[in-house]
Amino acid sequence: MDYLRPTLFFSINKDIKKFSYVIIKTESEKPDIENKDKTLSIFINPKTQNYQYLDTEDFFCFVAGYPIYNDKINLDLTCSEIIRNKNSINEFTKKLNGAFLILLINKKNHSFKFLNDRFNGVHFYWANLKNFFYGSCLYFDLFKKVRLEKNFKLNQDSLLQYLWMSRVMDDATHDNFSKYLMPASVLSINGNGSNIEKYFLPNFTKTKRTKKEAGEEYIRLLSQSIKRQTTDTEKKNYCYFFSSGLDSRTVSSAINNNGKKSTAMTVAFSDNLEVKYAKQAALCAGSQHEFLKLDKDHLEKNFLPNVEICGGLYATHDALFTGLYSKVKDIGNVIFHGHALDFWHFGNYLPTKFLRIFNNKTHIRKILELKNLEEDYLTMNPLRLTWHGKGMEFNKLFKKKDFNQGKELILSGIRKEIERGKKICKNNYDHWEHFLICAFGRHFTNINITSKITNGIVRTPAYDNDIFDFYLSIPNNQRITDEIRIYALNNIKNSQLGKIPTANHGFPAGYSDVKKTIFQVFRKIKRLITGNIAFSQPTLKDRTWPNLDNYLRSSKFYLNEIDEALQNKELKNTLKVLDWEYLENKINDWKKGEDFDAIFIICLISLSKFLQLTK
Repeated sequence: MDYLRPTLFFSINKDIKKFSYVIIKTESEKPDIENKDKTLSIFINPKTQNYQYLDTEDFFCFVAGYPIYNDKINLDLTCSEIIRNKNSINEFTKKLNGAFLILLINKKNHSFKFLNDRFNGVHFYWANLKNFFYGSCLYFDLFKKVRLEKNFKLNQDSLLQYLWMSRVMDDATHDNFSKYLMPASVLSINGNGSNIEKYFLPNFTKTKRTKKEAGEEYIRLLSQSIKRQTTDTEKKNYCYFFSSGLDSRTVSSAINNNGKKSTAMTVAFSDNLEVKYAKQAALCAGSQHEFLKLDKDHLEKNFLPNVEICGGLYATHDALFTGLYSKVKDIGNVIFHGHALDFWHFGNYLPTKFLRIFNNKTHIRKILELKNLEEDYLTMNPLRLTWHGKGMEFNKLFKKKDFNQGKELILSGIRKEIERGKKICKNNYDHWEHFLICAFGRHFTNINITSKITNGIVRTPAYDNDIFDFYLSIPNNQRITDEIRIYALNNIKNSQLGKIPTANHGFPAGYSDVKKTIFQVFRKIKRLITGNIAFSQPTLKDRTWPNLDNYLRSSKFYLNEIDEALQNKELKNTLKVLDWEYLENKINDWKKGEDFDAIFIICLISLSKFLQLTK
């Protein structure tokens, strides 16, 4: 297969008293072999994750990712400083920036700690069993281990949350032994006991700034982040995945303005409008440009590896970038991208609605009133972006007699995150934002990063402490206008970038929401008068992802996977509250062209195949 497996797996034998370790470098092998004669076994693919370790008389420290200390990536220094600051580790970890996962083992008493960054930049799933501790960045690998344990059970609540909300709430997983490590955490293990402390909590206090003040600060912080993330001592060839949107453009300018040569890579199924505008913007920003064309059956060919990296917690179609390694490796060995900048600074997962003119959606948004946080999040969950009005009826999802139980299983996860946020959230809008930031890694688009990691070392400019603090300080009303990102795009040194259209709507990326709406009205009037379809908004064919309904319906491969999922006995026996007869009938009608819910279907397929492959 044309991909790198992003393996990072820890096995700690708690019965062995004399410390010994082995680090196994593996580019494709899964961590199936257990070194039971070692206290610590680490399986890692060095092509997908930077790492370093330090072994002293009393301590062992292992660091993965790109920890930034004193504004520089330095894994060696991080190892030594973690050991030196072992008695004040929470305070020291506050000084680290970037994305990282750290293991510190005390050889004297055989206790150990795992520390992660503020963004879930390195995923970590863990299970503390009687004799062994297991931890993995891929849930697939951990799940295969705990599946063998006596009294193993699937969690009906997490499975339902995933299917309905496209994510699992709080730190739950699909089994009764493991957990997901939330960001900015110190997980301490001593024998069979565990404890988690938070070394950082977000601050939702808002700061009033003019558009120019906020825009200039955004430019400065983004450039500073990229400067920090390109401080490796080794020579690197930088590249980045580049769409025609705002974030790719600002990231590209910030990279090139830092004196780093880079190549933009645009991924699409055809040489469409997305590619055209992305190429124009990349060249304008001073980068070279490469178009990476996806095969028509790209998602089918990479379905099985995507099931492994998604682990039944993400939909496989969101893992778009798996299978491009042979092309990417010749372009660059450190990959940047614009993840998180949109939903942080544009606030596109805030509870909002687009205003309508003549029943047509405009680009102007209004924040909705939150009356009942639990119910509102259940029905307006922003991660269900394409689900509204698509034929999925929540009250028919469950058998009538089990409706209250099914709803309660989903609400229980929402309540846990509300409870988690009570210390820092001042109002319902803070809580709504906290749903997202208390576990960045659970966001459905995060699997995009993991699929990019299958091509090499990945860096995320948004994963910077200062950018994060800045985003939290921006008032919601200022975010939904997108004026800060637009200002940055028009003023980041190469102001021509804002004049190039984006395939999202066909207007210059630097237009404000009001200006885009005005041009949208005039475009429709032109289309009505002339009958010329050229005056239409770009379709999904003009963008990166295909129309999921059409893609699935036209694929014999996926139609077969749908049938298998509907017959998956383990899944059906666990999700007894679901009305499987209703689902089967609705999906059969969907196959004939009726509206249903393609996201629900692909989530169901991904989950079913995950359970099959881990048996």
